[in-house]
Amino acid sequence: MSGTINIPELGEGLEEATLAAITVSVGDSIDEGDEVAELETDKASMDIPSPKAGVIEEIKFDEGDTVTPGDTLFVLKDQEENRNNEESNENVDSVENVDSEENEDSEESKDSEESDNTEQNKDTEESKESEKSKESLANKESEKSRDIKKDDGDDEDDKEDEKEDKEDKGSSHNKQDKEKMTEVEELVGEKVKDRIKEVSSAGSKSPITKHELGGWQRKAAEIVQKSWDTIPHVTLHRCANVDKLNEFLTHNKETIDLNSTLIKLTSEAIKKYPSINGIFDDQCIEVNEAHNFSIAVDRKEQLAMLTLKDVQDLSIQDIQARVSELVKKVEKGSVEASDTSEGTFGISNLGAKGVEYFSPIIYPPQLAILGIGAMTDEKISFSLSFNHSALTGNQAAEFLDILVKIIEQPASSLV
Repeated sequence: MSGTINIPELGEGLEEATLAAITVSVGDSIDEGDEVAELETDKASMDIPSPKAGVIEEIKFDEGDTVTPGDTLFVLKDQEENRNNEESNENVDSVENVDSEENEDSEESKDSEESDNTEQNKDTEESKESEKSKESLANKESEKSRDIKKDDGDDEDDKEDEKEDKEDKGSSHNKQDKEKMTEVEELVGEKVKDRIKEVSSAGSKSPITKHELGGWQRKAAEIVQKSWDTIPHVTLHRCANVDKLNEFLTHNKETIDLNSTLIKLTSEAIKKYPSINGIFDDQCIEVNEAHNFSIAVDRKEQLAMLTLKDVQDLSIQDIQARVSELVKKVEKGSVEASDTSEGTFGISNLGAKGVEYFSPIIYPPQLAILGIGAMTDEKISFSLSFNHSALTGNQAAEFLDILVKIIEQPASSLV
């Protein structure tokens, strides 16, 4: 059963977009949720995930084309139907190959029989000639032999005596050399055998397993590589005391969680230092009033950056509910293009994994990303990576200082 992938709604006030990239080719098999293309609008870029699994049968547009919502971008073919077609083609090819091989075998058999008859005739004639030649040569050699036998007899006796003397002298040396070589070969042989056992044993314990990157992971890998190649990353680290934060969480433990609280407090810090929130494009910094946070979410060992929009207007409970919705979309493979676009600031939380400090990779074209580390009874750690082409170290340090003060006095910031 075939289907299509269409251009989604682009957002309020947007009627067209540029097809910036196509990440699949005709014949590729894709799963539900795999990224298949990237769009660019006047405001931002967005990824297009596949709404269903299938095989790319046709691509309707080229990179650089202008598209509008509802346009058919890809035609899909059912994976089972595609496999049946491939098996049918393989069967036809197999029958043709069998017929061809039988014809070739028949022709080769005829050629072989004619060649054998010709060779037999040649062998018979050559055999007769050879016998006559051998008889003539034997008679001549016999006559020469009788004439020189007497003269050579004495010389041959002398040569035999010299040969025996040399063999007697060399035999003792050869015997000693052979004994030494035998010892060396035995020693080296044992070491080689032991090394072969080590390599064989290591090989049996460490089999090689290859995994192809899926659509989400392939797209994330491309973004991370582009970011690392084009953005001069600098990462600053700070820690904050959590005595007051623990009190605040304990007092509100039935309604809020740590992650949502930290996201809200980060938004409060950005309100006091807004120049950290925006994008850097074509040597131009665009500071955004909306706090659209790109949140890193893992999906079966694949990374997705989902956008939590307008955080500045949300309560901690609202943030918690929105994050839960985004995670469910990832799990179901129902992420839409609008869920991954228009981000202005990145957040990656590895604290639950026990990581204290790390260097998060900026999600371009954003200016910075905050890494949240592990929280102990006394402190919590933060790592801020920023684009040094757009921000100075002093600016990044000032934002971190504001964030630490807010973390240490959360209640006063959330009144």
